[in-house]
Amino acid sequence: MTLQVTINLSEQIYEQVQQMALRQQKGVSETIASYLEHQLLSEISPLLMQTDADPDVERERAAYLQLHDTLWKTYPDEYVAIYNGQLVDHDPDKSALYARIQEKYPTQFVLMRQVKAEPEIVYNLSM
Repeated sequence: MTLQVTINLSEQIYEQVQQMALRQQKGVSETIASYLEHQLLSEISPLLMQTDADPDVERERAAYLQLHDTLWKTYPDEYVAIYNGQLVDHDPDKSALYARIQEKYPTQFVLMRQVKAEPEIVYNLSM
């Protein structure tokens, strides 16, 4: 099953994709789709193979789940940052939040999530 998605690209990136498509003798859409598929599979596969949970990630994830009801009531659809089990920042703008977190905690793991009605999204991968 395929879905049609609209994305905005800078003119420079679009021109590079056009050149890549010509070299591969494919259409621009097909070139972008195959590139994304390859990149995502190469990034996701190692994650699926990991068996040891990172304790920092698990601590912040558990804190997020514990705080979720309050976060949803206070910051619905905003992005939140959890560090050492505590809410440390929030913002409706993901990029602005990320910039502040990178400045405050450049070497530490800080969980950033958008607060949705459901605390976690479950993905079922069929192979």
